[in-house]
Amino acid sequence: SIDDSIAKICREQPSWKVFTVPGVSIQHYGYSSSEISLKSKQELALRLMHKHLERFPSDAYMYSKLGALYVESGDLDRGMELLERGIDILSQGNNPQIQSQIEFELYYHAAIAYSHKLQWQLAQDFYQQALALDVPAIVKLPAFNNLGNLWQEQGDSKSAIAAYQQVTDIAPNFAKGFYNLGIALKASGQLQQAIGAYDRAISIDPEYADAYQN
Repeated sequence: SIDDSIAKICREQPSWKVFTVPGVSIQHYGYSSSEISLKSKQELALRLMHKHLERFPSDAYMYSKLGALYVESGDLDRGMELLERGIDILSQGNNPQIQSQIEFELYYHAAIAYSHKLQWQLAQDFYQQALALDVPAIVKLPAFNNLGNLWQEQGDSKSAIAAYQQVTDIAPNFAKGFYNLGIALKASGQLQQAIGAYDRAISIDPEYADAYQN
């Protein structure tokens, strides 16, 4: 994590700003499920994060990452405890540029945890709190997509369509976004628009079997 160094620079040089450069990505095979399982990366990550928090118990960023890891592994209560601790620490912070990014992660992962607990309203509230933060649009993409899924599962196709349209606006080359939009449009009876969304998904990914099927 370089957050502390960036925060220090911003304090010493208040005219300096943090920017996000769009369109940059790294394909890192080390995060694939097979690699993580093969090398016991999850267990190692848990040990390292706990050790870090013993030394730095006020590191909200690490609470976000560790809480998310517990949620992903199915220990929802432990994950929520850590995420809530991170949110509490951030409420005392004083660097908005750094804080918003970490706060987004905490709210986003809390929303996922509440979804797993089938507490839909709390999940929706946390997604919306995350989306209200001042972070780059590309960072918000998974929250819009998940919120759209949540609304679609509850039968609110109108809200789902609005969320998926945000996804496709942010990432016009993301085939899954147009596929999800097509599902929501079909559910709302907008069949021609749904066809257009599916066609767009197929034009981005010509091997998208589910889009051809729908």
